[in-house]
Amino acid sequence: MANAITIVETWATEHVAEIFLKPVFTAENIVDTYSVDPTVNRSKTITLANELKRIIQKKESCGFNPVGTFALGEKTIRTEPCVINLEQCAVDFYDTIFKQNLKRGSDIYDLGGTVLEKAMVDRINTAITNDIFELCWFGNTAHSTNFFKTFDGWFKLLEAGSCTKVDISTTGELAPDEAIDILRQMYKGSAPLRAVKPTDKVFLVTDTVYCNLIETYENMDTDTGLSRLADGGPLTFRGIAVEPQLVWDASIASQTLPDPHRVVYTKKENLIIGTDVKTPGSDAKLFLDELEEKFYFKANFDLGVQYLFDEYVVYAR
Repeated sequence: MANAITIVETWATEHVAEIFLKPVFTAENIVDTYSVDPTVNRSKTITLANELKRIIQKKESCGFNPVGTFALGEKTIRTEPCVINLEQCAVDFYDTIFKQNLKRGSDIYDLGGTVLEKAMVDRINTAITNDIFELCWFGNTAHSTNFFKTFDGWFKLLEAGSCTKVDISTTGELAPDEAIDILRQMYKGSAPLRAVKPTDKVFLVTDTVYCNLIETYENMDTDTGLSRLADGGPLTFRGIAVEPQLVWDASIASQTLPDPHRVVYTKKENLIIGTDVKTPGSDAKLFLDELEEKFYFKANFDLGVQYLFDEYVVYAR
C-alpha cells in the first residue's frame, strides 16, 4: 500500500519544517439539513405516517360518526460496511527537512505527537467529511469506480423514485435569469412543500445555479441586490434558503457527468443518512506497528442513505 504522504520538493532554498495545508472546500454542515440515524445495522425499515387532516365535523345528532384516515407506509434504508486504511513509513522523511520532526532512536517510526501526525489527522478529517457528502449524493452501485459503487446515493434514488422531477435542458452556461425560472417552476411542483414553513425547507443547488440566481438579484438594482454584490451573504428565494453544494460541481466535473445544473428542493431532514456510529470516523485509530515499523490510520463504519417522502422533494436536472 502506498504511503499517505508523498513528498515533492526542490532544495533550492532554505526550508521550514512546517506544513501549510492546501485549502479544500468542506461539506456543508450535515446536521443542519439532513437527518442522521446512527442506529442502522445494515438495514432498517422506517414507518412513514402520511398526513391526517379535516377530522373536525359539525355535530348533527347523538352518536359517534368516525371521520378521517391516514396511511402508513414504509421505506428501507440499507447501509454498507465502509473502511478507511492509510499508512505512512517514516523512512520517506529521512532525507527531508521533516527529519527534524521525527522522534529519535527506536521511536523514530512513531509519528504520534509530531507535525506529520497533525497534518495527517487534519487532512483525513476533511477528507472523511467530503467523501461522505460526495458518496451520499453520487453513490452508484453500477459505477466503474470502487469509491462510488459503495452504495446508491440520493441522486440515483431520486431518479428512480416518484418525486416530482423538472428537466433543465441547458447543458452549457445558464441563460440570464434562468435559475430563478427553475426555482419558480420547482416551487409550484409540490403542493405539500408549499404548505411547509420556508425556514423548514431548502433549495440545494449547484454553484452554477447559485451564481446565476445571485446575478439576477444583483441586476435588480434593489438595496438588497446591491448589498449582496458588495457584501455577499446568504441567499434565499421566497424566504427559503438557497445553499450552494460545491461538492456537486466538483464531482460532476471530475466524473464528466450529464446534468451539470442540479437543484433539490426538499423539506429539511427528509434526506436521511444511516450509519452504525454517531459520527463516522470519530472512533478512528492511529497506531504504530512495531514489527512493520509503519504508522497506520484505520476507521470502520456502516453508511447508506434514503429519502423519506416523495411529495416533499422536487428534483431538477
